[in-house]
Amino acid sequence: MKLIVLFALLTSVNALALGLNQPAPIIDVHMHALPANSQGAPPVGLCAPPKGYPAADSGSTWADTFTSFTKNPPCIRPLQSPMTDRELMERTLAIMKRRNVTGVASGPLVKQWRKEGGDRIIPGLLFTLGPEAPSVDSLRASFKSGEYAFLGEIALQYQGIEPGDPRFEPYLKLAEEGASNQESK
Repeated sequence: MKLIVLFALLTSVNALALGLNQPAPIIDVHMHALPANSQGAPPVGLCAPPKGYPAADSGSTWADTFTSFTKNPPCIRPLQSPMTDRELMERTLAIMKRRNVTGVASGPLVKQWRKEGGDRIIPGLLFTLGPEAPSVDSLRASFKSGEYAFLGEIALQYQGIEPGDPRFEPYLKLAEEGASNQESK
C-alpha cells in the first residue's frame, strides 16, 4: 500500500513539475481498432485482474475456445465490452483523453479512430498475407500519404505463416526503407 501511495505521489509531483494539467503522457504501443464483435457477439467479458486464459481444446479452434471463455469469464463482476463499434471507439477515446494516452493502433477501424481521435491515434496496417494483402507499391504510397505510419500488427502466425516466409520478404524490405528514411531526417 505504501508503494502505491508513493508512486501516486511521485506521479503527481512529476506532472506538477512539468507544468501539466493532465497526467504524464502514456504511449500504448499495441492498440486494436477492431469492431465490437471481433471477439464474438457483444457483450464479452474479462476479469480484472485477469484470471488466466484457457488451454486450447484440441477438438475446437482457439477462436472458439477464447469466445467461450469471454462469454463465461471466471469471476463475479467481469468487465463487459461495449455493444457497438461507435460505443467502443468513443469509450476508448474518452479514456485516452482523460489519461493522456497516445495509441499505436491498427485494425479495420483505424481510419475512423484516427479521424475521431486525431493525433491520439498513430495509424498502422493490421497485416496478413493472402489475396487481401496490399501490394508493396500501394502500401508504400499509403505510408507516404500518411494513411499509415507503420506496418503492424503483423498477424502471419494466425495463418500458420512464419516470419521468414519468402512472401513476406518484400514487406520487410519496405519496413526497412521506412526506417532508413526516418533515420536520415
